[in-house]
Amino acid sequence: MLTETFTTTEPRNFLPRGFEWLSHATGWAYLLVVVLMFYIYQPLFLHFAKEYWVSTNLDGTYAHAPLVLLGIIFLAWQRRDVFRMPASDNVSFKGLALMAAGAAAEIYGDTHGYLVLQGISLIPLAAGILLTLHGESAWRAMRFPLFMLVFVVPLPNAGIDAITRPLAILTGDLVIPMLLPFDIEATRAGHVLSVRGLGHDQFHQVIIAAECSGIRSLLALLAISSMLACLRGHSAKRTLVLLLLTPLFTLMGNAVRIVITTAMIVYVNPATAESFFHSGSGILAVVIALSGLFAVDRLIDRFQAGAKS
Repeated sequence: MLTETFTTTEPRNFLPRGFEWLSHATGWAYLLVVVLMFYIYQPLFLHFAKEYWVSTNLDGTYAHAPLVLLGIIFLAWQRRDVFRMPASDNVSFKGLALMAAGAAAEIYGDTHGYLVLQGISLIPLAAGILLTLHGESAWRAMRFPLFMLVFVVPLPNAGIDAITRPLAILTGDLVIPMLLPFDIEATRAGHVLSVRGLGHDQFHQVIIAAECSGIRSLLALLAISSMLACLRGHSAKRTLVLLLLTPLFTLMGNAVRIVITTAMIVYVNPATAESFFHSGSGILAVVIALSGLFAVDRLIDRFQAGAKS
């Protein structure tokens, strides 16, 4: 009796490791969605990159955005397992509503020239897609990377002005008492400080312009605080504490920067002071603010460890 033996082999998967999800129908649906979203949002983000993600003027307030985008990609890649979750059998009306809201916001922003609305529309649109295809668990895993997009989409000029003016005034009020140990008296008129050393007859004017208000450091440090909280797995309350303290430490760092510059104006010469202000003093302000945030974070760790013991 002649018998034949047949062996069955599974088809080889030619997809690279980490991209096996593309072998499913849902994976190809995702690929189509990504291509469509890239087609829709690529001109907008290219415009942001050319006009707002530069550091030559106040429009460079969002010069940190490219690094934030890299952080978003990194966080999303860490959570890529959510794309392997089976598609949800139940229709998510919340997801459909978010998709509709995001699409409507994008269309309205595009037709009326509201760039901020166009950029922010990506958040509800992507959240709606996740909810619709994979449910609540996928949305919870990806909500933080999506939230980080708020640090990429630039505010309109009116919004920037609404932040920089109070920042400049608060910085000036903080600087005045900090100058007293240096024997420098100061008065403020708007965002202009009139300063002189005790015993000196010459007055100097220190202008806290919009670019010097600390707005760039504030937005960048808010993004860093959020990223730090996510990577360390902090709770929502602890993350909120760090975010609320970020403006305070930013003010302190910027105030120290202006105090040192003012002392150099009075006791050295204005040219040297201006060179210091525009070269390394910005890094000093960021280091001071980050040190304060890390110190608070460590204090919270010690407090929680003490509470457990």
